[in-house]
Order: sequence, then structure tokens, then C-alpha cells
Amino acid sequence: MYVNNRRSKSRDIFRFFGDSPITISLILIMIFISLLRYIIFFLIRIDINLLLSLVPSRVLEDGEIWTLLTNIFLHDDLVRNPFHLIANMIALFYIGRYVERMLGGKNYLLAFIITGLGGSVCIVLSNWIFLQLNQATKYYSHYLGASGAILGIFAILALHRPRIRILFFLFIPPYLIIPILAPLQWSLIIQFSLDLFLGIINLPFDYIAHFGHVGGMLTSFILYRLYFRRRFYGRTYGYVYFWRESDE
Repeated sequence: MYVNNRRSKSRDIFRFFGDSPITISLILIMIFISLLRYIIFFLIRIDINLLLSLVPSRVLEDGEIWTLLTNIFLHDDLVRNPFHLIANMIALFYIGRYVERMLGGKNYLLAFIITGLGGSVCIVLSNWIFLQLNQATKYYSHYLGASGAILGIFAILALHRPRIRILFFLFIPPYLIIPILAPLQWSLIIQFSLDLFLGIINLPFDYIAHFGHVGGMLTSFILYRLYFRRRFYGRTYGYVYFWRESDE
């Protein structure tokens, strides 16, 4: 009985990860990092959010390019703003599992990282442009969170399955949340337009990284057109190869 019970538990654990191991692993990693932040601060008085978050000025002036990646796995203070981590993990759980099965584990992880990097680059570039225009800028602010990567994989899903209807939530600063039921293609258009508009007007009380969202969605569009669409087409209809016959 004891051995059978252990095997049953092992199968349950395997089944939990086996359906979408990359998505579950990413969620667990980001939750762990959020908790680890407090342990590190308690032991050595160092805040990893300050060290590893994305600061446009430090990327362009000090060369801290690694923060383009590390900020994706960080989230706001769990005591002050637990909603940041919770909302992102819920979105990643429901969207990510579907996209992971659609793309396959390796391609899904590749898409998550590349779209997250695209969002980070867009944050840096947009802040640099605002600085050149002498507009109110968050050039020296800290950016962190996985929402650019999550919206990136969301955009890939919308591009490949545009007619699926979903319930999604628009966040309009400071505290307005609007639920919308719509096909994925219109959800993507609405989300992209809202983020672009709010990013351009750059409200002083708005602490959402809208250009991180815009960059993630733009990167996913390029990635889908150049890479994933061809793979989906080949999987459905077969690949076509062109070659030159040898003269021999």
C-alpha cells in the first residue's frame, strides 16, 4: 500500500508538470524569486529588485544590458502590491499552457524570452526618445515584470487563432478595470492600441510599463511572421523545399 501510494503521488506530480512543464516552471521560478528577495534582504541587506530591475539610464549609460532579461522574472513588492505578481501568474497560467501545447516546449520558451526582451528594448528606446524630446520621462525609473513576455505569447495566440473568444481585462490607470468578451484578434487590437496611447501620453501617475507591452506584442508579430507561421503551415500542409540539381 505504501509503495503504491508513492507511485500515485509521483504520477500526480508528473501529470501536473507534464501538461505544460515550461509554464508551470516559469510560474514557480517567479514566485520563488519574489520570496527569495526577502530572504536575501534579511541576510545581507541587498534588494535584488534594485539590482536586477531594468533602469533605462543604467542600460544606456552604464551598459547593464543583462537587466533587459533579468527584469522579466522580477515583480513588485508582495506586501505593497501583491496584485502585480498574482495577475501576471494567472494570465501566464491560462494563456501560457495553451500556447505551450501549440508551439511545443522549446519554441514556447524561446517566444517567452524573445518577446520579453523585445518589451525591455522598447522600454529603453521609448524613454530615450522622451528624454530627447524634453518630455516628462521615467528614464531613471525601475521597470520589472513579465507582462511584456505574457502579452507577447498572447499576441502569438491571437495571430494564429484569431477567432477564439476570450474574456480579458483592460487595466486603465489608476484603478479602472474593464472586462471585455471578444475574439482574440479584437482583443489584441484593443490591448495594443490602449497600451500605445497610454504609453505616448505618459501620465505621471501611471506606473504600468505600456511600452513594454507594446514591444512584446510587436516582437511577437515579427517572430510569428518570420518563424512560427512557416512552422505551423509546414506542420499542417507539409514543407516545400527548393534546391538546385547537381551538374554531375
